[in-house]
Amino acid sequence: MTHEKPSTNARELLRKYWGFSSFRPLQEEIIRDVVQGRDVLGVMTTGGGKSLTYQISGLLRPGLCIVVSPLISLMIDQFESLKKRGIPSVMIHSGMTARQTENAWNSIQFNKTKFVFLSPERLQTKTFKALYPKLKMGLLVVDEAHCISEWGHDFRPSYLKIGLIRQFQDSYPTLGLTATATPQVSQDIKDFLKLRNTVHHQTSFSRPNLAFQVINESNKYNCLLEKLINSKKERSIIFVRNRRKCYQISSFLQQHDIQAKYYHAGLSNAARDAIQYEWSQNKIDVMVATNAFGMGIDKADVRQVIHLDVPPSIEAYYQEAGRAGRDRLPARSMIICSREDLRDALEQQTSNKVSPSDIKKVYHYFCLHHGIAEGQGQFIPYPLPLDVLIKKTSLSALKVYSSLQWLERWGLLHLATNEYSHHKIKVITSRENLYKMQVESEDYRVVIDYVLRTYPNVFRDFQSIDLKRMAKEIQGNEARIIKLLERLHTYECVDFQRGIEGNSVTLRIPRVVTVNLPINAAEMKRHFNHQAHQLRQMVDYIANDRLCRQRMLCRYFGEELGQDCQECDACKPTSKPSVAPALRSHWIQRIKTLTQKPHSLAYILSHFETNERPEVKEIFHDLCQRGEVQNHGPNTFISIPQA
Repeated sequence: MTHEKPSTNARELLRKYWGFSSFRPLQEEIIRDVVQGRDVLGVMTTGGGKSLTYQISGLLRPGLCIVVSPLISLMIDQFESLKKRGIPSVMIHSGMTARQTENAWNSIQFNKTKFVFLSPERLQTKTFKALYPKLKMGLLVVDEAHCISEWGHDFRPSYLKIGLIRQFQDSYPTLGLTATATPQVSQDIKDFLKLRNTVHHQTSFSRPNLAFQVINESNKYNCLLEKLINSKKERSIIFVRNRRKCYQISSFLQQHDIQAKYYHAGLSNAARDAIQYEWSQNKIDVMVATNAFGMGIDKADVRQVIHLDVPPSIEAYYQEAGRAGRDRLPARSMIICSREDLRDALEQQTSNKVSPSDIKKVYHYFCLHHGIAEGQGQFIPYPLPLDVLIKKTSLSALKVYSSLQWLERWGLLHLATNEYSHHKIKVITSRENLYKMQVESEDYRVVIDYVLRTYPNVFRDFQSIDLKRMAKEIQGNEARIIKLLERLHTYECVDFQRGIEGNSVTLRIPRVVTVNLPINAAEMKRHFNHQAHQLRQMVDYIANDRLCRQRMLCRYFGEELGQDCQECDACKPTSKPSVAPALRSHWIQRIKTLTQKPHSLAYILSHFETNERPEVKEIFHDLCQRGEVQNHGPNTFISIPQA
């Protein structure tokens, strides 16, 4: 393993690897404290340069730097950033092949890397626990550290166990990083990560280059098109709350010649990687996404972020809005919604609450579907039979997932969404018995020979099988190989566990009697009340049209600004400029000419100058109200000849 000479300073590394001559606010202070061995909590707004603080700190400290990240997309982004600078790094995630994972562990074990990117779940595996005490640790980094707090906007139970690894060795500092943390969330981060004598660095939550706007509009598609046409070829992200809308909106934009693609957690790893690469290479103008996209993605030139659904909390909104303007140039963050959307959001939150009986039903029917007996089923990944559970429990998909998340929170299971788990095998019989199987069949001989030759530890531990590579080397068929391995499993020669692609559930403890599930109803009530409070604060923010939005956001995070931003819609209310009668008459005639055949509002507006479009849109709506232009189909209009 290599690290920079002790005499090297942070500014030299900044110039050497990143080509910058100076740091952003608080970066240098955080690096200084971490290098001196102090535990640090860094709360820095999106675009403040959080990644640089741990990258330079990790280079300056002797030993390995482990970076815990919640999303594969975030891991890949940061790994590629270090790789292109020639800094030795590895990552381990569920989308990698068995050979890639094995090579990564070897690099860690034999000190061939400086940075390691892992998920919080990976810290709890047998492989990591066996290796960790032997590692020469230099720094532990917990990115998106707000995930550790149930009062944050993206609570992940797996984060709660990160601090436990310090009981095996704790001579290194820990750096927790996040862009959003209320005072309560900050304290949770310090407590659960077991930070000692914490140095707390926090930048201002103010984003002076970002104009926050709320647009009250029920016809979201046309409003969205107008905003994108006005900013054509500028990078934009559109956030929605479900996967179906991702597809629908991206298809709609493509029909209007806008380079748009969608991204959500339901896509395969390969598809997500490909889209992320295209986005990084500026081959996509507009990304339509759920919150699975964007957390920590280093894309500096996003000019606008648009929310088409009501975000669940101010923390979630601020995190996603902060994807815009990371280069510190002027940018916009908009919420397009109607008063009806606000009412629906509040009603849906109430209707989507799960009860203890819902959770028990989901657990019972999941175990029943897979034939898991009481006291059995631990540590085996099972496919998530979502359609079956919806039918058996009469619950919505959202409630099924919510029930499983509660069970995960209480330590009964692990829910893996769209992750790939490899096929695993362990020999549980003697070499003599294996030899008998090899003699019995040429097919068995080829498969067993390959397993023993490729995985020498297969008698001792489960080994992940790279099935594609195996099929290629023995010139076999993947489906046929699986059948042979399953037969060897039936004959009790091997313990074979099939991999899963998609959503899976793994019981962390053997199945318990359903009535004895350790359901904490008081915790559930407290959690739901907190969620309701968060949503009401978000609704209040959207409904406001008098107070500076920048000041409202900062106040939520405990910071008071001395003055209004003068950029948000509350500070700069729009007033309708008067249009000369002759010009108005000319525009009306142009609109009617353009709509002699059915066209969308976006098509009509594209024939006017940018500064004319707001007034033209108002005239268009007047014509619709008078019946001179009528709706002809989905988002298309046609003029009606007047008698």
